[in-house]
Amino acid sequence: SAASDVYKRQLNELGTSGSREQFRIMLKGKVPPKRIKEKIVSYVKAFILCGECKAPDTRFVREDRTTLLKCQACGATRPVRL
Repeated sequence: SAASDVYKRQLNELGTSGSREQFRIMLKGKVPPKRIKEKIVSYVKAFILCGECKAPDTRFVREDRTTLLKCQACGATRPVRL
């Protein structure tokens, strides 16, 4: 699922392990809130917001062997590495 992918990616980016309970994530060790926020903002910019108009109305589209992030608001596309 998408939530599971986000969870795994954030653990990897933060260099820690953890567990999930519905909408709550428990991280092992001390991770500063600022660092968690930076990783979430980075994820949103890379995989959710349109690079042109900054709208969050995007979806992933496959073209050949490339995954693109396509904006439903302005029609812009850009390649993303998942």
